[in-house]
Amino acid sequence: MARSSERLKSSVGVVFTTSTQANPKYKIKVFKNKTVDELLDCNFETPGIPLKANIKEVVIGDNLINIIQIKYKIKAA
Repeated sequence: MARSSERLKSSVGVVFTTSTQANPKYKIKVFKNKTVDELLDCNFETPGIPLKANIKEVVIGDNLINIIQIKYKIKAA
């Protein structure tokens, strides 16, 4: 029995930088309506993440997003 895609969708956080300097500023974009597979497939431009961005981490779930915000010192928006 296949699972519906509606059950699998939860908050997905993508941590990225836009520069290649030694101490870049980290940014996080949270998607609530996309799955990880849709984001990693990347056949399209994702709103909020530039094409030249360096993706550092992809996490699933609100608890992990909070941990990543502490790890990279990102202020909650």
